This record gives sequence, structure tokens and C-alpha cells, in this order.
Amino acid sequence: MVQFDNNEPLERIRKVIDVWKHNRKLYPGWLVFPSGQERVELGWRTDEWEMPILNALTDLTPVERLRAIRELAWRKETLLEPISFEFEAAAAAVLRDIDCEKQTIEGRRVTRDDWGAIREAWGVVALTLVTDARFECNLTLFRERLAALTPFSRDNPDVAHRMQQENCLWAAYSLDFNRLNVLLDSWAVENCDPAWILRKAALLTEARRHDESIVMVQEALNSVRGDLVDGKSIASASRECWALASTLTMNNRQSIYREWDKLTSLKCDARAEIDHVRRALRRADDQDEAPAFDLGVRREARVRFSNTRRSRMMAAYRAIRLHEVAGVPPTNSPGRDNDMPMSMASDLLKLAADELVATNPGLSIRLILRICGYDGDKILQRVLSRTRLARLTTDAIEDLARLSVGVVKHALPRLLETEEHFGGISWVERMRVALEVLSRLVLRQSSSKAIEALDVGLECYRTDRVAQHPWLGPPLGNLLERSWEVLSKKERAGRALDLLMVPMAGMDNFIPDANYPDPGQFIGAEDLPTERTSDNEKQFRAVVDFLMRGLRGNRDARCRATFRLIPLVIANSLTMHESSSIAFALWHDSDPILHNSPGPSTPLDWVYLMLPEVDEGQAEQSFRNKWLAQVAVTQRQREADSSRLLTQVGSAISGLQKRGRPFLLSDEDERVIASHIEGLVETFSSDSISFSFGIYSEVAHVATLSSAIAMPRNIAENLFRRVSSILGASEYSKDPIYGQLSDIRISLAFAIVPGLVKVMPERFETMGLWLRSGLASKDDARLRGTMAALRTWLSTPTMSISHPIPDDLIREVGAFISSDRRVALADALIFATILFNVGPERSKEVIRPLALQGLSNLAKRLDYHNDQNLYGDVHTLRLLCAQLATRIAAHGFEDNATVTKWLDIGRNDPFPETRNVVVSYESEH
Repeated sequence: MVQFDNNEPLERIRKVIDVWKHNRKLYPGWLVFPSGQERVELGWRTDEWEMPILNALTDLTPVERLRAIRELAWRKETLLEPISFEFEAAAAAVLRDIDCEKQTIEGRRVTRDDWGAIREAWGVVALTLVTDARFECNLTLFRERLAALTPFSRDNPDVAHRMQQENCLWAAYSLDFNRLNVLLDSWAVENCDPAWILRKAALLTEARRHDESIVMVQEALNSVRGDLVDGKSIASASRECWALASTLTMNNRQSIYREWDKLTSLKCDARAEIDHVRRALRRADDQDEAPAFDLGVRREARVRFSNTRRSRMMAAYRAIRLHEVAGVPPTNSPGRDNDMPMSMASDLLKLAADELVATNPGLSIRLILRICGYDGDKILQRVLSRTRLARLTTDAIEDLARLSVGVVKHALPRLLETEEHFGGISWVERMRVALEVLSRLVLRQSSSKAIEALDVGLECYRTDRVAQHPWLGPPLGNLLERSWEVLSKKERAGRALDLLMVPMAGMDNFIPDANYPDPGQFIGAEDLPTERTSDNEKQFRAVVDFLMRGLRGNRDARCRATFRLIPLVIANSLTMHESSSIAFALWHDSDPILHNSPGPSTPLDWVYLMLPEVDEGQAEQSFRNKWLAQVAVTQRQREADSSRLLTQVGSAISGLQKRGRPFLLSDEDERVIASHIEGLVETFSSDSISFSFGIYSEVAHVATLSSAIAMPRNIAENLFRRVSSILGASEYSKDPIYGQLSDIRISLAFAIVPGLVKVMPERFETMGLWLRSGLASKDDARLRGTMAALRTWLSTPTMSISHPIPDDLIREVGAFISSDRRVALADALIFATILFNVGPERSKEVIRPLALQGLSNLAKRLDYHNDQNLYGDVHTLRLLCAQLATRIAAHGFEDNATVTKWLDIGRNDPFPETRNVVVSYESEH
């Protein structure tokens, strides 16, 4: 910072302002000031003098203050940097002191010869404040500052154009395409600086008016190249440089690169400027301290100061202003002849959004809505993480949700009007991102707003062009499911029957994409009205008639109708006559269990065991014949069938058990299951196997089945040897494929351990060593496998009683919670919750003090405003902590301070899943 004697600051500052004014007039007209040493010097000198100038303003006359602010504003604009809070306050005060229309200064009319220069400076400063208000997403201030500039639009065409651009940019950031189109139509850019033509063309691209944009960019390029007066001046070269950036495609990029090479001597290379900002945004934070070299020397902790975060933030704003000033389209515009467009600003603006979310989330999320075309974009995932959403104010949530709904409603009719060319894809991209953003924001909204979001989703769901597009199903499913999650039990009861009657695949000419979501799958038995009354009887009958038509339809209709029947059956909401009719429809024409092939919309076969039957037990018999009967097959067929059998039977046992309907297994059934488990383990004991990407779900079913059955001794002995070999190996290859294969082996081996404990208790010394070593392992796969095995052991009623888990293992899991061992924390919290639900009292006493100590520490660490939690699993851990706290409370510790703290945290959590845990507990107690 500049240092000077207090007796001379004003003169030095006046001299600096004069020098800055002189240098400004020498500026050769670059649209974007080129990177390099000159830019570094300009930025350094501006930063050096900014605060001394602002601090000295009170000692200057009002006109001197305006001129000083004007020069500082020009430099900030040229550097593409945002203004500081101090600058904004000082500039606003200066503008209030001077009324150019009335020609008054501090309220007194003043006759001067330089009112023209004063007006010009006032307009420049006012425009800088307009941009600042737009960046702050402050509509009231934006309109107020823009209105104050209206008289100045007649002074200089550049002021009028800048005001038009600012209005258009506000509409673009508000995703108000109707208003954007109106503003663009009223913005005349004929016979003006080609820069304004480029800027309007970029906004036409954003409005998806691609044909007009292409013509306008070419017009700007022709204008620059035809300027015989300037020739190859820096000003015209700079405009040519950025006009070329707006025409870049896959096919012409080499020729445009050559054009940029010719302009490099004038420092007019768009590639260099874009790359400079990109590097600034991607620059890593300060490196960790280098290790000491000499023996016995340890680095001491030290306090370090860095301006890296501020530099990255400034680079983010610079990225935004670069695209606005240079007129580079923020998204791809279509080329002619099916040429692939290349937007130079899109990735840059994504990086800017990622950086600004911490300090300006409103602007960051608006950028995401403007430029992202993929609902799974990693920048979208980061900017709209749960932790980020938790930090947003309620007003910001409501505003952004309103913008998202507006995008969906604007895109929907255009999706219907547009054929499948680039324009149609553009609106699909807009919609898929807006649906995903809205689906996340809705989790922070009230239930009334969630109902509105649900209705928006259902409107899209019923639209054929949406249903048939493979890109729209996932984000639409998220919106429907997350909106449903927010609703109260009463509100769900009021809408559940409506959702069971939304269009269904295979009925009434509704033909969606194969993976299209079905809202009926979000409905649980607890969501339905508690009883059929005179008020809802007509709707119940309509639902049953609708589902009956589905059951008589084609395969897709039958499958989806079956899914939607499940909550009605579980809730006992069907009359005897309806149950009989449904049974006949399910079983009369064909046996769905025997003949349906698996698919994305096909229910697992065990579901039919819960549905009405024509003859009692026919569903179970059909299931057994299909999956448990011995059929002569080849070895290859056996390997292929094993995974399907384990999935189907494992799902049946766990699914029916949760609903209080156990699936009983005979000795022969258990032998068949055990032999298939043995075959799967043998398959994965060899490196020469075909890789199965669904194996992890099969591992979970193996765990369920191995603990549920009594394995024959000979199979158990063979499995024990193989598990011993797998878990005894010190390490496996970390090749991308076989490294993952080793993880599968480990998971599979641990999944079998609980079953072996039950059948071979005399071998527990060895198996206990596997488990203890797994808990102490630094290998994530071993640790996860061990925790999964202990959860399975604990969750199997017969095992937890006859073979309780040793205290030392319980204590070790509790230590994960008390010490916050992050890699195992979620698994440990789940284990402890299960233990308090179904475990023996002694085990609860062992883990309770460790769990309470850990919960006490986690109450502070899992705060959403802790920066260490930005992209982690803090929301999941908060949910698990709240669940564990309710279970401990239910066992007589509701007055414990730590438990009370977590109940309060859960009750006030920003997200409904965690709140519902506490609400459910309190409603039951």
C-alpha cells in the first residue's frame, strides 16, 4: 500500500488522477485488455491507490470526487474486475451529491463550463453501479440505478447501448426469455460500434435465436474488416479477434487459429485471453509445506497468509465480464451444414460459477441455469450440493426456484414446437438442468411450494415429447420424488390417489422412454388415506379400475400397474371383490412370474407373493418352481443363473421379512442356495472371469442369504477355505479392472462370514481375527466389508441371540464414532442404530458411552457452515446421527444433553429427510 506524509496526500492523489486520465485517453481500444505484464502493472497500481483515493475523498470537492471515482471505475471496467463495497458506497454518495439535470452540487445550483464533462463522468460511474447491482442480483437497486441513467442515454449512443445490454443481461440472468426477446427486438445496433453487434448476437444465441445470431456476427465481422479508416488498428483488430471467437466451430477452428496468429502482434488473440482467465481459475492453492530433509527434523505448524482465494474470485468475475464485454456466446450456437459449434465461454463460466458459489450463490446458480446443458454436470453437482443449499437464505431459495419453474414452463411448449435438430436439443438441455435444479431447491421449500413443484413435474410427465426423450426422465424423476419427500403425511394422503392414476406406459397411447420414472413407485402404503370414506370412495374405485385396465394390457402396463397395486394391498385398501378381480387379472391369462423377463420396469418376482391370488399359495409355488427347483443345466448356464437366483431369493427374504411375512426355506431350498453361493465364490476366486458390473448388489443378497440359511457342512468347509485364502492375501493388483475385482472378492468373502459363524462356531477364533483385522485395516474395501458383515450378523435375529457379537468388536465400532474415523463413520452410525433397535442389552451398554461421546463431538463438526463439509457426506452423517439419537432416546435417555441436542438439530435441519426422523420419533413417543 502507498505510504505518504499527511501533509501532501491530496496533491499526490490529484496528480495520480491526472496521470490516470491522461493514460485513459491513450488507451488504444482493446475490447479486452490483454494479459501480460502491462495488465499486471495496471492491476497492481489500481489496487495500490484504491483505498488511499477513497479515504481522501472527503477532502476533495464533489467534482474532484466524481472525477477520481470515474478514473477508478474505468480501470476496474478495463480490468474486468468487480468493485469493492467501499467503492460502491463512495460512488453512490458522489452521484447523490451531483444532479446533472438540475445542475446542482450538494443541493446548490452551480454554473460551470464543464457540465458536459461532469455528465460524461457521472454516466460512466452510474453504469458501473448498474453492473454491480446486477451482479448482486438486487432487482430494486438495478432498476433504480438504471432509471437514473435514462436522461444520459441521449448524450452518447454507447450509454444507450450499454443500458440496453444491461437490461438484456438482467433478463438472461433471470431466465426471462419472453422479456429478453422483447428487449432484443427493440435494441437497434445498426451503424454503431461492431462491439455492440457482437454483444447483441451473443444474447440472441442465449435466446436460441441462432439464425439471427449467425447473421449478426458475420455483419460485425464484415464491418470491422471493411473499416478502411482504421485499417488494422488495435481497436478494429480486437473486434475482429472476438468476432472470430463467436464463429468458432469444429470444422473452421484451424483457419480461425491462423487468423488469430496474424493478430497476435497486436495482442488480439482470444485464445490467449480465455486461457489466461482459465489458468487463474484453475490455479491450485498454495502447496503443502515441503518435507524436511535432515533426520529428526520436523516442520513446525505455522500461520500462512495467501490471497489465492481473492485472486480466484476476481478471476471468476473477470470470466463473466469477458464474455459480456467481448460478446462471446455463453453457450454453443449451431453452425451451418451440421457443423459442431464451439463456445469459448461455456467452460470458463462454469468454472466461474464453481468459484463464486461461496461468496455470491445467487449469481452462481443463475449461471448454472444459463449455461449448463446436462443435469449431471459436475459443476452443477458442486454448486448445488446439499451443504451449499443449506447455506442459502429462504428468499434466495424461493427466487431461484421461481426462475427454475419459469425455465421449465418456457421450454415445454418450445419442446413441442421444435423438431429434433439443434434448436430442439437446446430446449431439452435447458429443461433437464432446470428440472434438476428445481428438484434440489424444493427440498428447502415449504410443503405448499413443494406441491406446486410436484404439479409442474406432473405437467411435464404427462407430455409425450418429455416422456419419450431419454434425457428428461432422470431429472424429472428427481423432481417428483424430492417434491413428494417434502410433503407432510396429510398432504401425501390428499395426493396419493392422484399419482396412482397418472398416465402409465402401455395405456392410452402413452409410450414413454424405457427408463421413464413412474410416480406410482414413490407411493407407500403409509401415504394413502387411512380409510375409504364417502369423500374418497369414488376416487378409490377409479384408481382400481385404472389399474385393472393396466393389468389387462401389454407387458409394460402390467408391470407398472403391479407396482402401483403394492401400496393398496399393503394398506388393506382393497375390497374383497376388488382383490378377487385383481387376482384374476394377474393370474388368469398367464403366469407373470414364469413368463416375465427382467427389465427396468419389471418388479422382482417376490412382489407377487404379496398380491391377491386366485388359489392360495400359487404365487409362492410359482416362485419356488422358477428359482429353487433343481434343473439340469450346463456349468455356463449355472454361473449365469446364480446371480439372478441370489438376487431374486435374497430380495424375497429381506423384502418379505420387512413386511412381517417370512419366506420359509426347506432344507433342500437351503442346499440349493448354498450351492449357488459356493458357485459364485468359486467364479470370483479366479482372475479369468467376465466382469459383472452388478456384482455389488449381488454381494448384499449373498450376505442376507448366507446368514438366513444353515449351509451344509461340506459347502461351509469349502467356503471357509476360499474366504481364508481371499482374506489372507496381503494385497491384490490395483489394475483398474483387477484392482476392483479384488475389492469384489473381499466384499464377497466378508458377506459369507456371518453364515460361517452360525454353521462353524468352533472356527470363530480365525473368523474373529478376520473381523478384527478388517476393522483395523487401512484398506477401505476390507473395512467396508467388515462393517457390512457385522451389520448382517446383528440384523439376523437368530444369530444376534445365539451368537452375540463379542464386546471388543462392539467397542471397536463405537470407537469409530467417538473418534470420528471418517472412512467408517457412516457404517458405524448405521451399526449402532441397528444395535439399539434389535441388539442385546449388554451390547447397547458397551457402545452407548462411545456413541454419546461421538455424537457430542459431531454436533459441532457437522455444521453446514463448516467449510470442511462443502462437498462431503455431511447431510448423510447428520441424518444418521439423528437416527441414532432417536434410538438412544427411545431406550430411556431422552433427557441426555447430547441426545437432546441432536433431536433439536434434526428437528431444525434444512432438509426434510432428517426432520422427518425426529418428527416420526416424537409422534410415536
